[in-house]
Amino acid sequence: MRTPLRQWFTDLRGGPLAAFAFLGAAVALWWMVMHQAPARTFVAIVRGDEVILRAPADQLVDQVFARAYEHVESGDVLCTFDGARLEADLAVARAEAFALEAEVGAESARIEAERRRLAFDALDRDERLVRERATDLRRLELDVEELRLDALSATVELAALEVDRRRYEVRLQYLAELLEPGLTPRSEAAEIEARLAAIADEVARREEQLTGLERARERAEERLELLRDSKIESTAALLPADEPSLLEPLRRRIDVQTALAARLALAADDLVLRAPVSGRIDSVLAHPGRRTVADEGLVTLVAPSRSSTGRHQADLFLREDQTGALVVGDRLELGGVDVLAPDGAPITIEGEVVAAAPRLVELPQRLWLDPRVPEHGHSFLIALPAGTTAVPGARLWARLVP
Repeated sequence: MRTPLRQWFTDLRGGPLAAFAFLGAAVALWWMVMHQAPARTFVAIVRGDEVILRAPADQLVDQVFARAYEHVESGDVLCTFDGARLEADLAVARAEAFALEAEVGAESARIEAERRRLAFDALDRDERLVRERATDLRRLELDVEELRLDALSATVELAALEVDRRRYEVRLQYLAELLEPGLTPRSEAAEIEARLAAIADEVARREEQLTGLERARERAEERLELLRDSKIESTAALLPADEPSLLEPLRRRIDVQTALAARLALAADDLVLRAPVSGRIDSVLAHPGRRTVADEGLVTLVAPSRSSTGRHQADLFLREDQTGALVVGDRLELGGVDVLAPDGAPITIEGEVVAAAPRLVELPQRLWLDPRVPEHGHSFLIALPAGTTAVPGARLWARLVP
């Protein structure tokens, strides 16, 4: 007997059809769950600027107040240094300055005594030169006067010879008149002629002598004028240089020691190491009794890094297998124990991807799956909301906002 088609569908709906329907719905649900985009969670680290506080000089650490991972405010004392060595150096510098000042005083007194002795010696030499010059002037004046008298005497003698010559010439002329009539002998005239010849020779010699005396007198007068016009050079030029020029090296050494003492006095302010900014202490290398050298790093402080708008920033890292999961402009939901509201309560915040690194970078070591194997990935810069307080270096979780 044949079953009607309607009855057949009715029987099928109440049995196997229902089973097939439920089975298809289950398969569809499974497919939808398996192909749904998973809600990925990323890791971000609050960006911070590393500030290394260094030892101002070679000093000994006295006390350390900084503790790793603690938050400090600007101006907090992190450690202090032992000032014994600084005080000793300051005392040495001041003692050296005092010793140099005493040396300057002693040298100044010695120079003054030497100047006085040389001044007296110079005065004696000047007086002796004056006396010698006066003696030379008197001697030259006497020489000139003696030459003048000798020349005058020679002139008088020439005049006397000239008178004798004229007298003998008149006598010879008179005898010549008497010789013609034979009134006088020839011998007398010859004698007068011989005398005239002797007088002529004597006149020539006297004239030559007078010329020599005149020349000698002129030379003596020239020497006298030169001596009168000459000036006595004082021996004061032989005295030592002025005191400032002689003591300048010592005074410069005093200035150096004074400047050193002033610098050491100012360095007393460096016996305290303070935090220049607020932030979190990342590491502390100082400990009491440690001998430091100048410019040695003692405390590493991580200060919040802010954008030009004053907002905190964070670095988000993706591994190489997560390429393409984020783009600039994506909005993220972030949270963590170090993300606090202005009142200090932990909150979940919303950030925005504002920049992406152009190439792969090495991930921070704290994000490596295996601490021994470095990993590389993509880095993104996240801008956190204004007014959010985030500890530099804090680890945040981040999820894409649907």
